Formats: sequence, C-alpha cells, structure tokens
Amino acid sequence: VDSLVSRYEDFGSDLRVFDLLIRTYVQARKLREAVEAFHVLKSRGFCVSINACNSLLGGLVKIEWIDWAWEVYHEIVRCGIQVNVYTLNIMVNAMCKQGKIDAVKGFLSEMEEKGIFSDSVTYNTLINAYSREGKLEEAFGLMNVMSAKGFKPCLLTYNCIVNGLCKNGKYGKATQVLDEMVKIGLSPDTATYNPLLAECCRSGNLSEAESVFSEMLHRGVIPDLVSYSSLIA
Repeated sequence: VDSLVSRYEDFGSDLRVFDLLIRTYVQARKLREAVEAFHVLKSRGFCVSINACNSLLGGLVKIEWIDWAWEVYHEIVRCGIQVNVYTLNIMVNAMCKQGKIDAVKGFLSEMEEKGIFSDSVTYNTLINAYSREGKLEEAFGLMNVMSAKGFKPCLLTYNCIVNGLCKNGKYGKATQVLDEMVKIGLSPDTATYNPLLAECCRSGNLSEAESVFSEMLHRGVIPDLVSYSSLIA
C-alpha cells in the first residue's frame, strides 16, 4: 500500500487505483489486508469511493466479522464519505445477523436524516430476519408497510414468510401464503416448497409431503438435494 501511495504521489496516478486495491483484496477474500489497506490510505489522507467501501463492508458482513464492519462504517462516516442505500442495506443485514433487529429502526432514522431511505432490499432483509426469529406478526406487518410504501412483495418476500411459518409449525398458514402468492402471479420455486416438505416430514404427515412433492413437479419446479433429503429422512 505504501508503495502504491508513493507512486501515486510521484506520478499522479488515478485515484481509482485505490478502489481497485480494496476490491481486489475483498474478491480474494483477504479481508484483513483490505481493512489494513483502508486504514493506511485514510492515514495518508486518501479516502476510497463509497463503492469500494461498500465492497469492503459487504465482504466483512458476509463472513460475519461484524465488529470490524461497524468499525469501518464509523471510519467511513468520519471521513465524510457519502454513504448510500447500498451501505444502508449492508449494515441492516449486519444488525440482523447480530440479532439486533430492534436497533434497526433507530439506524434507519439516522439514515433518513441523511436523505437515504429504505428500499425493497431493506424490507426483505428485515422480513427474513423476523421470520427466522419466529416474529411472524412483525414480518407480516412489515410486508404490509412495504406495500404501502410502494414496494411490491416479490418471490423472496413470500419465501421468507413461508419458511418462517414452517419453522414455527404453522404449516396451514404457510399453504395459505403459498396460495396467495400464486394468486397474485408469482411462481413458487424450490425455496418455496422445501420448507413445506420439511415441515410435513418433520410432523410425520407423509401423505401431505407426497402431495406437496407432486405439486412441485406439476408446476415444473425441479426438486433439489434438500427436497430429496427431507423425503428420505
């Protein structure tokens, strides 16, 4: 990094070379080196673009180095780099992975003060987190808010809800959600049916599992290893 900075200062290279450095480290899964490079560049008075910063944040959150992600995020803010909705979504995902969903509201308020607002990715991330934790009323409520804000729930939204319902033993409600998504024109996929299969098999309702499997095939949905594993188990 020091060599690169020296060459820049000597020859006036393009600042984008620093972005490329951070992105290359992230793509190579060398996150420690990426964070170190970020700090060295900052100490030498160079701030990389928000796109490179988001790449670094996303890489850290992906491998669940959440504390480092927050450290880098706060440095980004202190540097005066303008964050964007991609930054927002990465950090919301980080909070969900930490199990700090209740703190998301405050974070979103802070971002709104900066003129950055939630989008469909934000809502889907939160719906998935609420569903995983069994907070299904909150998940359904957020889906309604999402619609009211003009963001149409998509296949991913419904799959998160179906998965959460099945994992919490609410198979009947999950099939109702499946019917609803088909009615509005969405096409269920393997990720929709696998939780239904798993719940049928877990509860010992093999005839229903066979019915779900047949419906999958009828709709042209190709079962995967998870589908067959549920049936074999």
